[in-house]
Amino acid sequence: MEYGCDKHLSSVAAWRFPVAFQAVFLIAMFIAAPFYPESPRHLAKHGRFDEARDIITRCRINPDPLTIELEMRGIQYALRMETQSSHTYYSMLFTKDNLHTRRRIILGSGVQIMQKLTGIDFIATYAPEMFALAGYTSNKAALLAGGNFFGYTASLAAAIYLADRVGRRKLMLSGSLSMGIVLIVGGVLAHEVLANGKDPSKASSLGGGVAAILYIYTFLYGSCWLTTCWVYPTEVFPLSSRAKGTALATVAFSLAGGTINEIVPYLITAVGFWVFILFALLNFAILVPIYLFYIGTLFSSTQQYFHRANESIETANRTLEDFDLLFSSKSILLWRAEEEYAVAKAEQNMEKA
Repeated sequence: MEYGCDKHLSSVAAWRFPVAFQAVFLIAMFIAAPFYPESPRHLAKHGRFDEARDIITRCRINPDPLTIELEMRGIQYALRMETQSSHTYYSMLFTKDNLHTRRRIILGSGVQIMQKLTGIDFIATYAPEMFALAGYTSNKAALLAGGNFFGYTASLAAAIYLADRVGRRKLMLSGSLSMGIVLIVGGVLAHEVLANGKDPSKASSLGGGVAAILYIYTFLYGSCWLTTCWVYPTEVFPLSSRAKGTALATVAFSLAGGTINEIVPYLITAVGFWVFILFALLNFAILVPIYLFYIGTLFSSTQQYFHRANESIETANRTLEDFDLLFSSKSILLWRAEEEYAVAKAEQNMEKA
């Protein structure tokens, strides 16, 4: 659509129509939303326990009554804990509570900012310029940039498969590491394209390598980061502040995206192929906070996943309620939070029994 608009419409209409066309999907969502049931946690929060239990039963492949009852008790336990958490934007940002809501905001917003620092905008938004660095003409660069989005969309299938089986944290770590390596290779190839500009055959083969790198990078981002950076913020907040917390994380996403998109054109003009190396280094830097501070999820093999299909495995063997226990730790370091979580989980299981 964008390519066709660019070729056949005025410069103003060429960008206005694709943006306006997205309203079609928003209208479809608006029509469909009233037919969806409320979430069981929302129902339980408002004392509608029978309806919550019914929704959980309908959502489970093998609705074992005992397992569902244990899940309901977990939800009720979390609701009692969340009475101690912050509920307003001001208190979430400036007040320290027992569930460390402010820390969750930093992590939820941080993952949205970091996903922009991975470099996806300079590849996706400015893809024609990137393919131009690979030696392609404007028309071919535009077509290659459009084709890159097909792989981008296809990568979501891998994200859906991996998210609960591998866990959010491992996906972010492996994604940043692999994207950093790929971008370094892309930067080296882009340099060689420029250095061999007088040899068309060699420059063309090297340019093909750069194009392949851009496609690989986009697929890696889509399969590791694209889904994770949106799912993680919704999971780390308590039910009482989940909507507000996710909204704050989205604000961070918008601010970071706007800033990166303003800077990237000047970076491409100023440093050329070095922009690949710059974002590669940012990917490697991202590994540090994710490894130290980002609470992850337990690994679940495919076999375990299907054997335990009747359990609540929303976050790879952890329920949303478990995150309240994980974030009750006073330590910001991952491994200490995990140690305290194991103790708290054992105490919670005793209480349920």
